Amino acid sequence: MKNELVSIIIPVYNVEHYLSKCIESIINQTYPNIEVILIDDGSTDLSGKICDNYVEMDKRVSVTHKKNEGVSCARNDGIKKARGKYIFFIDSDDYLDVDAIEKMINETDYVDIVKIGYRVIKDEKIVKNFSDNGIFLNEEYVKKVLIGNIGGHSWGYLIKKNIIDNLFFDDKTSCMEDTIFITQCILRIDKIKCINSSFYNHVINENGITCSNKKIEKNIIDYMYSIEKISECIQERKIDIDENLSNKKLKIIESEVS
Repeated sequence: MKNELVSIIIPVYNVEHYLSKCIESIINQTYPNIEVILIDDGSTDLSGKICDNYVEMDKRVSVTHKKNEGVSCARNDGIKKARGKYIFFIDSDDYLDVDAIEKMINETDYVDIVKIGYRVIKDEKIVKNFSDNGIFLNEEYVKKVLIGNIGGHSWGYLIKKNIIDNLFFDDKTSCMEDTIFITQCILRIDKIKCINSSFYNHVINENGITCSNKKIEKNIIDYMYSIEKISECIQERKIDIDENLSNKKLKIIESEVS
């Protein structure tokens, strides 16, 4: 078995009903050489206390308590603290299958990023299942992310840390900030490996750290900012998907105002 250290970064904000299941799914992984980096982003419920309890239970777990600055800043703090050869992000209301990290680390011989599929869980039931299979060239997979809405989140990717050097989440937007980040990561490598199995469980939490539908005007502004940043990335590489991104802008506006 491989033995490289994997840093698992978890931004935490008011998820007391979900957090224990998330952390338990990580500390019980079949791949033991991990560090669990909890960033408590100013939680006002019992999340901070739950983090402290797991620090006492497992020496691989650490926590930073900080004022609330948003999920991007929390993830960035986690990146700065990470010591592992690989980094993996997970949202604090989600959870992993027990062998997820092992399955991914075993695929890292020839690629620097490995992506697993995921299930969408609502009311404890699987409502959707997404996965892909094979090795994709970087520009090919970026098109899948931006046009097909596959994998435009930061979670579910095992990323070699040296790929992330000097790269952080953009805290100027609260929508699609993870899509900007993962697009930049993928364009720094040659190819990505996708595993055709759903080892990641994405839980629909109506109060989660996602873009709020209550702030329509700000959402649209943030979406437009993020898409412009993504456009800058792909223009540098001369990737021909600008028209698709323009269509995506229109769809976002329609969905926000409808």
